[in-house]
Amino acid sequence: MLCSRSCEYGIQAMLYLSLQQEGRLVLIKEVAERLNIPNPFLAKIVQSLVKSELIRSFKGRKGGICLARPAGQIRLIEVVEAIDTLAVFKHCVLGFPVCSDTHWCPMHESWKEMRGSIQNYFETKSLADMAVECRRKLETIPEFSALLDHLSQTVP
Repeated sequence: MLCSRSCEYGIQAMLYLSLQQEGRLVLIKEVAERLNIPNPFLAKIVQSLVKSELIRSFKGRKGGICLARPAGQIRLIEVVEAIDTLAVFKHCVLGFPVCSDTHWCPMHESWKEMRGSIQNYFETKSLADMAVECRRKLETIPEFSALLDHLSQTVP
């Protein structure tokens, strides 16, 4: 995958938060359990997202996390940048340190084009866009009906 496991989990957590009622505070433990992410690992990811001002965190008995802005105002590229930096869109797909437009690997030209398309997708898609797609797909895939039922219970 283009992104690290941390980034994948970060995008999943942000998507989960975008599916909640706006302003609803969610415990990190809840997100970790629902998405099957190790709680300590997710806590570190959340720290990066808070530092980047994508998530707000509140301490105390009634604390939790929520999106810092409406889901429609958060682009996926912001999540990638907060966790992996944008360097993921510059590295060689095969890991060669000297791969470039002048010293290319066997996949350079193909990967350069795909990487540009992927980066464009991340730059143009918001969490709200992803949430709409997620709900539509969950409704059409019977295997995910339990997840949709759960989301219906937590999101009015």
